Amino acid sequence: MPTYRKWMKSFTFEDPARRTMQFAGVTLHTDRQRLELSKLANGYFPTTPDLYARTRVTTPTACRKWSGFFAELGTPRNLNGATDVRFRLNDGTIDRYWNTGANAWVAASSNNWNTEQEIADHIGAWPTQSLGVVVNLSTTNPLLTPYVNEVRLMYDTDVVELEDYVVRSLVDVLRDQLRPISIMAVNSTGQTQIDLNALQAPYDIVDVDVVYNNTIDSVHMAPLTGWSYDAPSKLLSIPAQPNGHRIEVRFTWRPYVVLTQSQDYTEIAKIPAVVITDVQVINQRFIRNRPYVINKGTGQGHALTEGLQGDIAVPMTLIAPSSRDLHVMGREAQRFFANNNVFRVRAQDELYPIYCDTDFASNSIASQKETFSARLQARILNAVFYPEDARPITGVLRMTVTDGLTIDVP
Repeated sequence: MPTYRKWMKSFTFEDPARRTMQFAGVTLHTDRQRLELSKLANGYFPTTPDLYARTRVTTPTACRKWSGFFAELGTPRNLNGATDVRFRLNDGTIDRYWNTGANAWVAASSNNWNTEQEIADHIGAWPTQSLGVVVNLSTTNPLLTPYVNEVRLMYDTDVVELEDYVVRSLVDVLRDQLRPISIMAVNSTGQTQIDLNALQAPYDIVDVDVVYNNTIDSVHMAPLTGWSYDAPSKLLSIPAQPNGHRIEVRFTWRPYVVLTQSQDYTEIAKIPAVVITDVQVINQRFIRNRPYVINKGTGQGHALTEGLQGDIAVPMTLIAPSSRDLHVMGREAQRFFANNNVFRVRAQDELYPIYCDTDFASNSIASQKETFSARLQARILNAVFYPEDARPITGVLRMTVTDGLTIDVP
């Protein structure tokens, strides 16, 4: 059996969350950072049912099982029964609620809602990695509103944090989004198809941007029309051009992105390549708060142990077979980091700030193996690490004060 650890997903209701949510009669109060009913024009709160706020759907790819649900409510004593907070969950397609009779999560109609306790008791049976929370607020007193400060979810995971940040997330993002543009030229022999893969073997060609007949259009003001490109076969179809004319093709390509500890970077099997040469965690500091998820009915839950937060420095070496391709790859890398201030860590489905913290430094002289190289460094900010697994905790369900009064703690 694999070894799983506990990890946490929090939906907090600060202003940036507004753009990822949907609202129906419920508002996100910016100053108080909470959900509450939206006031009517007369200043009262609505007493109609089925008013809600819907969070974004999260899909942490390292989630193996959802295991905890906890809501931080602003009306713990329920204001003498006048207000209520209920929930249902979304799988990315439909809302579901726990149907006790069917003993399953089933599609919800407008009046199907669960208590927090029902969600917490049955979250372990949620069928998908994807999960969003729909929060239903209601009141029978137009002067009162319930409110919700935060919803926390806990899940079992096999995540290895440093590998997740770099190997499973940053490497994949670079592979998906780095698209340098290069130019190839071929003399026409009257052919109507050009095999780009044969002509430009080192490159993983993604697409063709534009085609020119350089002989009759040396300033590239009139691109050829009627051409098409088949990506799987790497075949470019063009209208027949006169023999001997120079055809120039501008194409986008995907650099290979690899992680290596080797000091001889020319050992890389394929170039052009972005080689992550090291991974370092710097500026580490302790996270003092210990977030928790607890089942309010049973009093049992888990708290994350004292964690660490730090920046991840990721030095990279760019390797290309020509000086020109090195520089177009370097400009593309700089463009990527300039336009992507955050990136998504996939196993957690969380956004982290990222930037390039060094200048592009290239070597204009080819190595002995006729490759050109350059260096830059990315930095992922405020990465979170929990070296130990979450610890079981027991909540306080009831306490007795000195005069003998017993108080149930919601």
